[in-house]
Amino acid sequence: MLARGTHGVSAFIAGFLVGDLLWFSVAATGFALLAQSFAALFIDIRYLGAAYLAYLAWRAWTAPVESIAGESVRGENGPRMFLGGLALTLGNPA
Repeated sequence: MLARGTHGVSAFIAGFLVGDLLWFSVAATGFALLAQSFAALFIDIRYLGAAYLAYLAWRAWTAPVESIAGESVRGENGPRMFLGGLALTLGNPA
């Protein structure tokens, strides 16, 4: 996102704020107690997520290097940036 300048940043920030408001509403309405009762499941999900990120890192580390000179970069539109900000926030509640 940083390499493309400020295009779409407002949509990304809007998605980020909506995600924060969703987490706030979940916490304020008492669903945090439900999450606490399934703590072991959420810990397992975190470990699975960490394993997946390690797999992605390994794939990125061992991928062949390709030149991007002369290739156009795919533009990010508003809804895509909004969903990116929302996914970032909802994926990391802590």
